[in-house]
Amino acid sequence: MTKHLDYLLRSCGRGLAALIVLIGVGSAVAADLAPWRALYAGNLGTEEVIVDLQLMAGEVAHARLLLNGRELVLFGTGTVVDDNAIEIDLAVDAGQYSPSIALLYLALLNMDETMPTIIGHLSGTLNPTWQDDGATLDLVLTLPDATLSGAIPRVAQQAYLRLDEGRLEAGAAWPRFGAPVLRVVANSLEAQAYDQVSTFIAEGRSYVDDDGLGWGWTNDDYVDVLGAAGNYLSLLTSSTNYTGGAHPNSFYTSALYEIGPDGASVVDLEDLFAEGADWQTAVLALVTADLLRQEAVWIENETAVAVSDLTTFGLGPDGLTFVFDPYAMGPYVQGAFIVTLPYSELTALMEPRGALAAFVAHLPAHFFR
Repeated sequence: MTKHLDYLLRSCGRGLAALIVLIGVGSAVAADLAPWRALYAGNLGTEEVIVDLQLMAGEVAHARLLLNGRELVLFGTGTVVDDNAIEIDLAVDAGQYSPSIALLYLALLNMDETMPTIIGHLSGTLNPTWQDDGATLDLVLTLPDATLSGAIPRVAQQAYLRLDEGRLEAGAAWPRFGAPVLRVVANSLEAQAYDQVSTFIAEGRSYVDDDGLGWGWTNDDYVDVLGAAGNYLSLLTSSTNYTGGAHPNSFYTSALYEIGPDGASVVDLEDLFAEGADWQTAVLALVTADLLRQEAVWIENETAVAVSDLTTFGLGPDGLTFVFDPYAMGPYVQGAFIVTLPYSELTALMEPRGALAAFVAHLPAHFFR
Protein backbone atom coordinates (compact mmCIF):
# COMPACT_ATOMS: atom_id res chain seq x y z
CA MET A 1 0.00 0.00 0.00
CA THR A 2 2.85 2.38 0.64
CA LYS A 3 5.41 3.53 -1.87
CA HIS A 4 7.79 4.80 0.77
CA LEU A 5 9.10 2.53 3.52
CA ASP A 6 11.30 3.71 6.35
CA TYR A 7 14.22 1.68 7.67
CA LEU A 8 12.21 -1.34 8.75
CA LEU A 9 14.86 -3.86 9.58
CA ARG A 10 17.63 -2.01 11.38
CA SER A 11 18.92 -4.99 13.27
CA CYS A 12 18.96 -7.12 10.13
CA GLY A 13 21.64 -4.89 8.64
CA ARG A 14 21.74 -1.32 7.40
CA GLY A 15 22.36 -2.46 3.84
CA LEU A 16 19.14 -4.44 3.64
CA ALA A 17 17.20 -1.60 5.25
CA ALA A 18 18.56 0.89 2.74
CA LEU A 19 17.70 -1.48 -0.11
CA ILE A 20 14.09 -1.64 1.05
CA VAL A 21 13.86 2.14 1.25
CA LEU A 22 15.31 2.56 -2.23
CA ILE A 23 12.87 0.01 -3.61
CA GLY A 24 10.02 1.89 -1.97
CA VAL A 25 11.11 5.31 -3.20
CA GLY A 26 11.84 4.14 -6.72
CA SER A 27 8.68 2.16 -7.42
CA ALA A 28 5.59 0.70 -5.88
CA VAL A 29 6.13 -2.20 -3.53
CA ALA A 30 5.28 -5.56 -5.07
CA ALA A 31 2.08 -5.97 -3.08
CA ASP A 32 -1.64 -5.51 -3.51
CA LEU A 33 -2.79 -1.97 -2.75
CA ALA A 34 -5.48 -3.46 -0.52
CA PRO A 35 -4.40 -7.00 0.41
CA TRP A 36 -6.88 -9.24 2.20
CA ARG A 37 -6.15 -9.07 5.91
CA ALA A 38 -8.09 -10.13 9.00
CA LEU A 39 -7.72 -10.61 12.74
CA TYR A 40 -8.77 -13.80 14.55
CA ALA A 41 -8.97 -14.35 18.30
CA GLY A 42 -9.92 -17.35 20.41
CA ASN A 43 -8.75 -20.34 22.41
CA LEU A 44 -6.76 -23.34 21.28
CA GLY A 45 -7.31 -25.64 24.21
CA THR A 46 -6.47 -23.58 27.27
CA GLU A 47 -4.35 -21.01 25.39
CA GLU A 48 -5.67 -17.78 23.94
CA VAL A 49 -4.28 -16.96 20.49
CA ILE A 50 -4.66 -13.81 18.39
CA VAL A 51 -3.73 -14.23 14.72
CA ASP A 52 -3.17 -11.29 12.37
CA LEU A 53 -3.31 -12.85 8.90
CA GLN A 54 -2.68 -11.31 5.49
CA LEU A 55 -2.84 -12.76 1.98
CA MET A 56 -1.04 -11.09 -0.90
CA ALA A 57 -1.60 -11.66 -4.62
CA GLY A 58 -3.33 -14.96 -3.83
CA GLU A 59 0.03 -16.64 -3.34
CA VAL A 60 1.79 -15.30 -0.24
CA ALA A 61 0.55 -15.47 3.35
CA HIS A 62 1.89 -13.51 6.33
CA ALA A 63 0.94 -13.98 9.96
CA ARG A 64 1.67 -12.49 13.36
CA LEU A 65 0.57 -14.45 16.41
CA LEU A 66 0.07 -13.06 19.92
CA LEU A 67 0.22 -15.69 22.68
CA ASN A 68 -0.28 -13.95 26.01
CA GLY A 69 0.02 -17.10 28.07
CA ARG A 70 3.49 -17.77 26.70
CA GLU A 71 4.51 -14.09 26.63
CA LEU A 72 5.40 -14.74 23.03
CA VAL A 73 4.96 -13.00 19.68
CA LEU A 74 5.55 -15.02 16.52
CA PHE A 75 5.61 -13.94 12.89
CA GLY A 76 6.33 -15.51 9.55
CA THR A 77 5.71 -15.74 5.85
CA GLY A 78 4.47 -18.70 3.82
CA THR A 79 2.27 -19.74 0.95
CA VAL A 80 -1.38 -19.97 0.02
CA VAL A 81 -1.71 -23.64 -0.91
CA ASP A 82 -5.11 -23.13 -2.51
CA ASP A 83 -7.93 -20.65 -2.13
CA ASN A 84 -8.56 -21.59 1.50
CA ALA A 85 -5.37 -23.16 2.87
CA ILE A 86 -2.16 -21.57 4.17
CA GLU A 87 1.22 -22.88 5.37
CA ILE A 88 3.45 -20.48 7.33
CA ASP A 89 6.77 -20.99 9.16
CA LEU A 90 7.04 -18.96 12.35
CA ALA A 91 9.90 -17.25 14.17
CA VAL A 92 10.06 -15.23 17.37
CA ASP A 93 9.39 -11.53 16.90
CA ALA A 94 11.48 -9.85 19.57
CA GLY A 95 10.36 -6.41 18.41
CA GLN A 96 13.56 -5.61 16.54
CA TYR A 97 12.24 -5.67 12.98
CA SER A 98 9.53 -3.04 12.65
CA PRO A 99 7.19 -1.23 15.01
CA SER A 100 4.50 -1.57 12.33
CA ILE A 101 3.02 -4.98 11.60
CA ALA A 102 1.66 -3.64 8.31
CA LEU A 103 5.07 -2.42 7.13
CA LEU A 104 6.69 -5.62 8.31
CA TYR A 105 4.32 -7.58 6.09
CA LEU A 106 5.45 -5.54 3.09
CA ALA A 107 9.10 -6.14 3.95
CA LEU A 108 8.91 -9.88 4.62
CA LEU A 109 9.44 -10.72 0.97
CA ASN A 110 12.89 -9.10 1.25
CA MET A 111 13.86 -11.04 4.37
CA ASP A 112 14.63 -14.49 2.98
CA GLU A 113 18.31 -14.36 3.88
CA THR A 114 17.86 -12.71 7.27
CA MET A 115 14.87 -14.49 8.79
CA PRO A 116 15.59 -15.62 12.36
CA THR A 117 15.41 -19.23 13.45
CA ILE A 118 12.12 -20.95 12.66
CA ILE A 119 10.56 -22.39 15.82
CA GLY A 120 7.02 -23.19 14.76
CA HIS A 121 4.54 -23.67 11.96
CA LEU A 122 0.96 -22.65 11.26
CA SER A 123 -1.33 -24.62 8.97
CA GLY A 124 -4.80 -23.26 8.44
CA THR A 125 -7.91 -23.04 6.35
CA LEU A 126 -10.05 -19.93 6.11
CA ASN A 127 -12.95 -18.26 4.35
CA PRO A 128 -11.55 -14.97 2.97
CA THR A 129 -14.78 -13.16 2.13
CA TRP A 130 -15.03 -9.57 3.30
CA GLN A 131 -18.75 -9.66 4.07
CA ASP A 132 -18.59 -12.61 6.50
CA ASP A 133 -17.15 -11.38 9.80
CA GLY A 134 -18.27 -14.56 11.51
CA ALA A 135 -15.89 -16.74 9.51
CA THR A 136 -13.47 -18.95 11.42
CA LEU A 137 -9.86 -19.92 10.98
CA ASP A 138 -9.22 -23.64 11.42
CA LEU A 139 -5.59 -24.01 12.35
CA VAL A 140 -2.87 -26.27 13.64
CA LEU A 141 -0.12 -24.43 15.51
CA THR A 142 3.06 -26.45 16.00
CA LEU A 143 5.46 -25.19 18.68
CA PRO A 144 8.62 -26.77 20.14
CA ASP A 145 6.74 -28.19 23.14
CA ALA A 146 3.16 -28.53 21.93
CA THR A 147 0.78 -28.84 19.01
CA LEU A 148 -2.37 -26.74 19.36
CA SER A 149 -5.38 -27.06 17.10
CA GLY A 150 -8.88 -25.71 16.83
CA ALA A 151 -11.04 -23.04 15.23
CA ILE A 152 -11.01 -19.36 16.19
CA PRO A 153 -13.43 -16.69 14.93
CA ARG A 154 -12.64 -13.65 12.85
CA VAL A 155 -12.99 -10.53 15.00
CA ALA A 156 -11.86 -7.80 12.60
CA GLN A 157 -11.15 -7.28 8.96
CA GLN A 158 -8.86 -4.67 7.49
CA ALA A 159 -10.56 -1.64 5.97
CA TYR A 160 -8.79 0.50 3.38
CA LEU A 161 -9.25 4.08 2.25
CA ARG A 162 -7.32 5.71 -0.58
CA LEU A 163 -7.53 9.01 -2.43
CA ASP A 164 -5.28 9.90 -5.37
CA GLU A 165 -5.42 13.34 -6.96
CA GLY A 166 -2.73 14.02 -9.52
CA ARG A 167 0.57 13.87 -7.69
CA LEU A 168 -1.18 13.66 -4.33
CA GLU A 169 -1.69 10.19 -2.87
CA ALA A 170 -3.02 9.37 0.59
CA GLY A 171 -4.20 6.13 2.14
CA ALA A 172 -5.18 4.55 5.42
CA ALA A 173 -5.76 1.03 6.71
CA TRP A 174 -7.31 -0.03 9.99
CA PRO A 175 -9.00 -3.07 11.58
CA ARG A 176 -12.80 -2.94 11.28
CA PHE A 177 -13.90 -4.56 14.53
CA GLY A 178 -17.23 -6.35 14.49
CA ALA A 179 -18.04 -6.59 18.21
CA PRO A 180 -20.70 -4.08 19.36
CA VAL A 181 -18.65 -3.15 22.43
CA LEU A 182 -15.81 -2.04 20.12
CA ARG A 183 -18.05 0.13 17.95
CA VAL A 184 -16.75 3.35 19.51
CA VAL A 185 -13.16 2.34 18.70
CA ALA A 186 -14.09 1.22 15.18
CA ASN A 187 -15.95 4.46 14.45
CA SER A 188 -13.08 6.54 15.83
CA LEU A 189 -10.52 4.75 13.64
CA GLU A 190 -12.66 5.27 10.56
CA ALA A 191 -13.18 8.96 11.32
CA GLN A 192 -9.46 9.44 11.89
CA ALA A 193 -8.68 7.77 8.55
CA TYR A 194 -11.03 10.04 6.59
CA ASP A 195 -9.71 13.10 8.39
CA GLN A 196 -6.05 12.22 7.84
CA VAL A 197 -6.52 11.45 4.15
CA SER A 198 -8.59 14.55 3.39
CA THR A 199 -6.32 16.85 5.42
CA PHE A 200 -3.15 15.62 3.69
CA ILE A 201 -4.68 15.98 0.21
CA ALA A 202 -5.97 19.46 0.99
CA GLU A 203 -2.58 20.59 2.30
CA GLY A 204 -0.80 19.21 -0.74
CA ARG A 205 -3.28 20.88 -3.08
CA SER A 206 -2.48 24.25 -1.52
CA TYR A 207 1.16 23.92 -2.66
CA VAL A 208 0.55 22.78 -6.24
CA ASP A 209 0.65 26.24 -7.79
CA ASP A 210 3.84 27.19 -5.93
CA ASP A 211 6.24 24.36 -6.68
CA GLY A 212 4.35 21.70 -8.61
CA LEU A 213 5.12 19.29 -5.75
CA GLY A 214 8.31 18.01 -7.35
CA TRP A 215 8.07 14.22 -7.23
CA GLY A 216 4.65 14.38 -5.61
CA TRP A 217 3.31 13.92 -2.11
CA THR A 218 2.32 10.60 -0.55
CA ASN A 219 1.09 9.60 2.89
CA ASP A 220 -0.06 6.25 4.30
CA ASP A 221 -1.34 5.45 7.79
CA TYR A 222 -1.68 1.93 9.22
CA VAL A 223 -3.32 0.84 12.47
CA ASP A 224 -2.12 -2.42 14.03
CA VAL A 225 -3.18 -4.37 17.12
CA LEU A 226 -0.16 -4.73 19.41
CA GLY A 227 -1.95 -6.64 22.13
CA ALA A 228 -5.17 -7.36 23.99
CA ALA A 229 -5.77 -8.65 27.51
CA GLY A 230 -8.56 -8.31 30.03
CA ASN A 231 -10.46 -5.11 29.23
CA TYR A 232 -7.52 -3.52 27.38
CA LEU A 233 -6.78 -3.10 23.67
CA SER A 234 -3.42 -1.68 22.50
CA LEU A 235 -3.15 -0.09 19.04
CA LEU A 236 -0.22 1.39 17.11
CA THR A 237 -0.58 3.78 14.16
CA SER A 238 2.36 3.92 11.76
CA SER A 239 2.60 6.71 9.21
CA THR A 240 4.92 7.06 6.23
CA ASN A 241 4.98 10.16 4.07
CA TYR A 242 6.98 11.96 1.43
CA THR A 243 6.61 15.68 0.74
CA GLY A 244 9.91 16.31 -0.99
CA GLY A 245 13.52 16.03 0.08
CA ALA A 246 16.11 13.28 0.12
CA HIS A 247 13.97 10.58 1.71
CA PRO A 248 10.52 9.72 3.06
CA ASN A 249 9.68 10.20 6.72
CA SER A 250 7.82 8.12 9.26
CA PHE A 251 6.27 8.60 12.67
CA TYR A 252 4.22 6.60 15.14
CA THR A 253 1.35 7.19 17.53
CA SER A 254 -0.46 4.84 19.88
CA ALA A 255 -3.65 4.37 21.85
CA LEU A 256 -4.35 2.06 24.78
CA TYR A 257 -8.08 1.60 25.37
CA GLU A 258 -9.97 0.27 28.35
CA ILE A 259 -13.08 -1.40 26.95
CA GLY A 260 -16.26 -1.20 29.03
CA PRO A 261 -19.94 -2.02 28.46
CA ASP A 262 -20.62 1.60 27.48
CA GLY A 263 -17.64 2.13 25.20
CA ALA A 264 -13.91 2.78 25.49
CA SER A 265 -11.68 5.18 27.37
CA VAL A 266 -8.03 6.04 26.71
CA VAL A 267 -5.42 4.87 29.24
CA ASP A 268 -2.39 7.10 29.77
CA LEU A 269 1.11 5.83 30.52
CA GLU A 270 0.98 6.98 34.15
CA ASP A 271 -2.23 4.98 34.65
CA LEU A 272 -0.24 1.75 34.26
CA PHE A 273 1.56 2.33 37.53
CA ALA A 274 0.53 2.39 41.16
CA GLU A 275 -0.10 5.75 42.80
CA GLY A 276 3.07 6.93 44.51
CA ALA A 277 5.35 4.54 42.64
CA ASP A 278 8.51 6.15 41.24
CA TRP A 279 7.93 4.58 37.86
CA GLN A 280 9.54 7.44 35.93
CA THR A 281 13.02 6.79 37.34
CA ALA A 282 12.82 3.04 36.83
CA VAL A 283 11.34 3.15 33.32
CA LEU A 284 13.70 5.85 32.07
CA ALA A 285 16.70 3.89 33.35
CA LEU A 286 15.52 0.70 31.62
CA VAL A 287 14.76 2.50 28.35
CA THR A 288 18.11 4.31 28.38
CA ALA A 289 20.00 1.07 28.94
CA ASP A 290 18.23 -0.60 26.03
CA LEU A 291 18.83 2.33 23.68
CA LEU A 292 22.53 2.25 24.58
CA ARG A 293 22.55 -1.47 23.81
CA GLN A 294 21.07 -0.63 20.39
CA GLU A 295 23.76 2.07 19.92
CA ALA A 296 21.31 4.97 19.57
CA VAL A 297 23.63 7.81 18.67
CA TRP A 298 21.91 10.63 20.56
CA ILE A 299 21.91 8.55 23.75
CA GLU A 300 25.54 7.58 23.25
CA ASN A 301 26.22 11.30 23.01
CA GLU A 302 24.68 11.67 26.47
CA THR A 303 21.29 13.07 25.51
CA ALA A 304 18.95 12.09 28.32
CA VAL A 305 15.66 10.29 27.69
CA ALA A 306 12.73 12.21 29.21
CA VAL A 307 9.22 11.15 30.15
CA SER A 308 8.01 13.42 27.33
CA ASP A 309 9.78 11.04 24.90
CA LEU A 310 7.58 8.12 26.01
CA THR A 311 4.42 9.19 24.19
CA THR A 312 4.17 6.19 21.85
CA PHE A 313 3.73 3.00 23.85
CA GLY A 314 1.80 -0.24 23.77
CA LEU A 315 1.21 -3.49 25.61
CA GLY A 316 1.70 -6.90 24.04
CA PRO A 317 2.36 -10.45 25.16
CA ASP A 318 6.07 -9.81 25.71
CA GLY A 319 6.04 -6.50 27.59
CA LEU A 320 5.60 -2.74 27.55
CA THR A 321 6.88 -1.41 24.23
CA PHE A 322 8.00 2.13 23.41
CA VAL A 323 8.49 3.31 19.82
CA PHE A 324 10.72 6.27 18.99
CA ASP A 325 10.44 8.03 15.62
CA PRO A 326 13.45 8.39 13.32
CA TYR A 327 15.58 11.34 14.49
CA ALA A 328 14.25 11.02 18.07
CA MET A 329 17.11 8.86 19.39
CA GLY A 330 19.54 8.91 16.49
CA PRO A 331 20.06 10.11 12.91
CA TYR A 332 17.65 9.09 10.16
CA VAL A 333 19.91 6.27 9.00
CA GLN A 334 19.25 4.46 12.30
CA GLY A 335 15.51 4.56 11.71
CA ALA A 336 12.92 4.08 14.44
CA PHE A 337 13.95 2.52 17.73
CA ILE A 338 11.82 -0.04 19.56
CA VAL A 339 12.29 -0.79 23.25
CA THR A 340 10.30 -3.56 24.96
CA LEU A 341 10.48 -3.83 28.73
CA PRO A 342 9.59 -7.31 30.05
CA TYR A 343 6.74 -7.36 32.54
CA SER A 344 9.01 -8.98 35.09
CA GLU A 345 10.85 -5.65 35.39
CA LEU A 346 7.62 -3.70 36.00
CA THR A 347 5.44 -5.82 38.29
CA ALA A 348 6.60 -4.08 41.47
CA LEU A 349 5.48 -0.73 40.03
CA MET A 350 2.18 -1.63 38.36
CA GLU A 351 -1.32 -0.60 39.30
CA PRO A 352 -2.73 -3.91 40.64
CA ARG A 353 -6.09 -3.50 38.89
CA GLY A 354 -4.80 -1.86 35.72
CA ALA A 355 -3.66 -2.72 32.22
CA LEU A 356 -0.22 -4.03 33.17
CA ALA A 357 -1.79 -6.41 35.67
CA ALA A 358 -4.18 -7.72 32.99
CA PHE A 359 -1.30 -8.60 30.68
CA VAL A 360 0.83 -10.07 33.47
CA ALA A 361 -2.11 -12.28 34.50
CA HIS A 362 -2.71 -13.29 30.86
CA LEU A 363 -6.37 -12.37 31.11
CA PRO A 364 -8.43 -13.26 28.01
CA ALA A 365 -9.77 -10.39 25.92
CA HIS A 366 -13.47 -11.24 25.81
CA PHE A 367 -14.44 -7.90 24.23
CA PHE A 368 -13.53 -9.12 20.73
CA ARG A 369 -16.63 -11.31 20.64
